[in-house]
Amino acid sequence: MCMTAHRATSWPDFKVQPGDLFLVMEVRQAHEVRRRLGPRDDVQVALLGMWCKPPMPHLHDPYKLGDPYFDTCFVRVRDAVANLAADLPNARIDPPTTRTKTA
Repeated sequence: MCMTAHRATSWPDFKVQPGDLFLVMEVRQAHEVRRRLGPRDDVQVALLGMWCKPPMPHLHDPYKLGDPYFDTCFVRVRDAVANLAADLPNARIDPPTTRTKTA
């Protein structure tokens, strides 16, 4: 999927839809997203690092941790996304839109 048309969207401007999957890097982010979603049970929140091999529930934010860790984190995120895509072979991938949310 091409990300050239991708744009981040602030939380208030994002329309949550049934079936959305929110992937976060840290447990505290999962709690915050779940809090913002309220009592909805038609969306899921998951830790992206669970799709790393081996699973890594907590992916540290690379901000201020230097280039070597940024590179390590980038590889982990890339691999987790590839593994997630392989686990969801029948998932529908929408054309590039503004479906990304910032917490």
